[in-house]
Amino acid sequence: MLLNEFEMEYNDSFLININDTSLNAAGATIVSPVLMFLAGVGGNILALIILYSRRNDVRTIKFYHLIKGLVWTDLLGILFTTPSVFASYFNNRQWVGGDVHCRLHGLVMACFGMATPFIICAMAFERFLALKYVFFYSSRFTSGIAKGCILAVWIFVFTYCILPFIGFGKFEKQYPGTWCFFDFHSSKIDEKIYGYIYASINLLLILLMITCNAHVVYTLARTRFKRRYTPNRRESAVMSHMALTEQEVLVSVSRHMRKRSRDLEIHMIVFLCALTSVFTICWAPFMVHIMSTLITGKQHLLLDLAAVRLASLNQTLDPWLYILLRRSLFVALKKKVISLSNVVRCFKKQIIHILAIPNKAMSTSLIYH
Repeated sequence: MLLNEFEMEYNDSFLININDTSLNAAGATIVSPVLMFLAGVGGNILALIILYSRRNDVRTIKFYHLIKGLVWTDLLGILFTTPSVFASYFNNRQWVGGDVHCRLHGLVMACFGMATPFIICAMAFERFLALKYVFFYSSRFTSGIAKGCILAVWIFVFTYCILPFIGFGKFEKQYPGTWCFFDFHSSKIDEKIYGYIYASINLLLILLMITCNAHVVYTLARTRFKRRYTPNRRESAVMSHMALTEQEVLVSVSRHMRKRSRDLEIHMIVFLCALTSVFTICWAPFMVHIMSTLITGKQHLLLDLAAVRLASLNQTLDPWLYILLRRSLFVALKKKVISLSNVVRCFKKQIIHILAIPNKAMSTSLIYH
């Protein structure tokens, strides 16, 4: 009995009127959209400036084509969706433009929401191919294919997200009346199926990202272990027929190239793992909430708002991840860590030396006695 009363009170607390335009409507504040808009636009523009001004390494150019596609997607997503939200808030949360504008806004939200995981998944798969199928990747996977992947993603995403305009699914205004998305509260079969497919595709893409990244990290760790503990017989055989100076030059160049290659690989994987983690944390709860709502049929409008704001945060954080984790900072941080470890090692040696002095003095005194 008490449990049923608690459930009724809990459910009633979330049954908020979507058309409530009072100033104290729960969660209805323009502060969050404004802050995310400023940080998102500023971060994405800065990331694009850095991306287009950097020199592309031939080994990473395809990966960075995908990053550019992701940054452009995030930037355009913010620019195309946020003005409608602002207009609604400035109009006392009364939707501006009627049903046509709402459907278009829902289309844009759905498109950019699905395009982002596809591009991140393509980045994870690109790294998987680069390490697992080296010959195929180097001979077949060109820059044109990387650009074509982004085009193919957008063709598929637009084709699926426009289906509500021809009767499969429906775009509807969402609480607190400031954004539109496909109707995942509906009891109609076709609209529920549309929502199931959308959420399932996104969750499947997240699973693929995590799987590819885990395999890449495992491959890198295994390769690093083999390089560290297995001697390079081919290099030793070549150097045995050369003069000493030539050997030194070859060893130096070979080590430098391998080190640079490892640094590039590690940097890209660190960035990709961070990107996947942030996307999963931001986007997965929204998809799980949509699935839960479709299954149970219960409306939790405050959770809708909280989930979509968390999902929107991903477009704001993506560029800052690239800015903060770009290779120059990565290399500088690595040098600092190495320098700090050297200091700690020297300090440890000094401590050991100081502690060893009394023992030496004691052993000397015992000899003389």
